Amino acid sequence: MPETLKSKRVGYPLEDAQILALLDSLPEVPEHDRWRYAIQLLAVFGLRPAELWSIYQKSMGGTKGQKTEPRRLHPLMLRDIEGNVIDWKLQARVQINEELPLLNPEGYGRQARSTYLRRCES
Repeated sequence: MPETLKSKRVGYPLEDAQILALLDSLPEVPEHDRWRYAIQLLAVFGLRPAELWSIYQKSMGGTKGQKTEPRRLHPLMLRDIEGNVIDWKLQARVQINEELPLLNPEGYGRQARSTYLRRCES
């Protein structure tokens, strides 16, 4: 068995209150609305940042050209401090193609999100 050179990083999920605090800390101006929407999608659907901009379908293997069916996402709604479900109407917003933050170059969702959040801190 090959030796692992790099240890795995242990990650911890954010609690609902932490996600809501993060969203509340974003500036309340229109140019930040795209990122607020992106963070809501990440939180409710358990997506990785790159998945917000990706339409990639895996190859099924065996049969040339066939792709896997798109994955069905199920929301896990956040709750406020009193236990009330928070509904940001994300399904409807996706259906009307609400705009996500611009991402260049493609495939750098995590870095774009991290850069945005760091800039908001300062």
